[in-house]
Amino acid sequence: MYSRINAAGDGENLIDDDVEVFEASLDELEREALERSLARNTNRAYEGDWKDFTDWCVGRSANPLPADARTLKHYMLDRSQSLSKATLERRIASISRYHKEGGHVSPTTDYGFRKVMSGIRKKKIEPQRAKHALLDEDLIDILKEIDGDTNIGLRDRALLLVGFGAALRRSEIVALDREDIRFTREGVAINIRQSKTDQEAKGIEIGIVRGRKPDSCAVTQLELWLAKLNIESGPIFRRIRKNGVILTDRLSDQAVAAIVKRYVGHAGLSPQDFSGHSLRAGLATSAANAGHSYGNIMAQTRHKSEKMVRIYVRKASIFRDNVTASLKL
Repeated sequence: MYSRINAAGDGENLIDDDVEVFEASLDELEREALERSLARNTNRAYEGDWKDFTDWCVGRSANPLPADARTLKHYMLDRSQSLSKATLERRIASISRYHKEGGHVSPTTDYGFRKVMSGIRKKKIEPQRAKHALLDEDLIDILKEIDGDTNIGLRDRALLLVGFGAALRRSEIVALDREDIRFTREGVAINIRQSKTDQEAKGIEIGIVRGRKPDSCAVTQLELWLAKLNIESGPIFRRIRKNGVILTDRLSDQAVAAIVKRYVGHAGLSPQDFSGHSLRAGLATSAANAGHSYGNIMAQTRHKSEKMVRIYVRKASIFRDNVTASLKL
């Protein structure tokens, strides 16, 4: 740099030029690094989408590659219950990409599939009716309506209590395998291998403490169900025939919603007001009712920010210290 300054006779201009070139190089390197980062994130998203699709197919003995249009239609109808329109569109792109890279015709081009997706897209832009949270007191009433002497009743008691206690999403409930469960003296530790907010599948362990009453204790009811299953690996919540025969394939997301709706109806509540998500929302709202902090609630629900938790706390506290209670009316 020193020799160039002397040779030019105007060192200041050369220094300025070199700085501009250097800064431009940094900008270019930064842009390339950002593009690589975005590409990695996109690839991770595609990989996560594909894993979800293949896991879903395996659980239903369907072929993911090449997949037929019927399988893809059922998958998208299932996932449309819980995923946003943007995520559904990315799932389609991911599945199409894997088929093309494998030299297969993508089922996303099928006319019947495109008609189904058109209907899903229209439904997604309609205002959705907010579902009610299933509170702990509601769950106690519902459990009274479930016959624990049948295989279906035994499974459903465990499913509802575990889904509630661990604040699980529908997809997380049906994804549980025996290997994800670890019993301790204090309760049960549940390993959630992948979730909506954990697309890299780092996993997290959630605990449920043993309850005071065996009939409403998630740990006890899960122990009873697993004793009936008598398995060392594989899906926990499985399909069961009407005659009580337990099958090997896991329940679908939609089955969880159907189970919730069935039993709230038996308990005298309105089924259309509840969904599979009511279990997760119910734990958060019940915890807020009990006076737990945002931090404690978020540790169980795994929310990344307080925004959603505030909604649950708000719903739980609308009558607490309410000014209308002191009015002379």
